[in-house]
Amino acid sequence: MVAAARKLASELNGELKDDQRNTMTAQTIEHYRQRIVEFERKHIMPKR
Repeated sequence: MVAAARKLASELNGELKDDQRNTMTAQTIEHYRQRIVEFERKHIMPKR
């Protein structure tokens, strides 16, 4: 999805922004990935 968003931003001469409207950086993207992993760990993975 990040690649598609980057392509769209490039095609439209725009910028990727985060939820606070700051420029999206590699660090921001990694932070979101970690949030997704944590969500999956808590809510999606089977409980033992």
